[in-house]
Amino acid sequence: MTATQRKTLIRSILKECGGETSIKEISERTGLNVNGLSQTLGVMSDVRYLRGRGRDAVWRLSE
Repeated sequence: MTATQRKTLIRSILKECGGETSIKEISERTGLNVNGLSQTLGVMSDVRYLRGRGRDAVWRLSE
């Protein structure tokens, strides 16, 4: 899976979850590694970290 495909998939999951969810939820829905998701979310310009740590970190789509 390319980086662009990962980002598109993550955006899709966030939208399905009402715009915000935890890394754990994204991992469970996609089967992607939590550490890899954290790194990808960190470089995405259209998502923001809200709270929590590790698997429980919650991210939100920017408006």
